[in-house]
Amino acid sequence: MPTYTYRCRHCEAVFEEFQRITAEPGAVCGECGGDDCVRQITGGTFHLKGGGWHASDYNTSQPVPAEEPACPPEAAASCGNTACPARAEA
Repeated sequence: MPTYTYRCRHCEAVFEEFQRITAEPGAVCGECGGDDCVRQITGGTFHLKGGGWHASDYNTSQPVPAEEPACPPEAAASCGNTACPARAEA
């Protein structure tokens, strides 16, 4: 069963409830006993299973190529991109 996070509109308590996916949203607050609780949108759990998901599985023997500036240094003064690496060097 999924775990849903609720927030009580009366006392602002935040709590979790185990409910079926097909169940209507709603819960009773454990702090104040109020039933005016709203389901919060939260990130779900994410499990990576199988090979290839560990840091030791990646190939680190190849060098990372250096990034080239987006525009040549002589054009840096007129470059409109404030994040341009060439402008930062000029």
